[in-house]
Amino acid sequence: MVPHTATSTSTDTRLLKAAARPTVLIVDPDEDSVEALSLDLREAGYEVVACADAVEFLLQLGRRSYDLVLLEVDLPDIDGCLLVDILAEKWVDSQILLMTSLPPRVMCAHFPRCRPEECLRKPISREELLAVVGKAMHLAGRDVKERTLRRPSA
Repeated sequence: MVPHTATSTSTDTRLLKAAARPTVLIVDPDEDSVEALSLDLREAGYEVVACADAVEFLLQLGRRSYDLVLLEVDLPDIDGCLLVDILAEKWVDSQILLMTSLPPRVMCAHFPRCRPEECLRKPISREELLAVVGKAMHLAGRDVKERTLRRPSA
């Protein structure tokens, strides 16, 4: 058996810590919104992946799982609320938080499946974003904190 060097152990620990970071998938066609949300979430310790539409979203879900999805209601290719219904019937274990910049009356008229009180209103302040995401992650048992995973014993 070859002993681990300090370098290999610290590299192993960094990789294990990175693997433990909670993951957020942002689905939003608005590049400015995605950039702001991503920056705030990364600074808070989350791993973030973003996509702009439902097709790309479904491709991302096929590649890996996410702890949380931040989903814009007004997507270019499908009603975000309808997408949530479809996903709930199929296979998604991720928590999904809806967000929108639409006024409540417009949202109700165009997206009858969604209730405005269930959506985060954009622009979302950093404090509100981190509070809501933190609560969702806590409920899922995926709090952001330094975690060092142990290797399985051989």
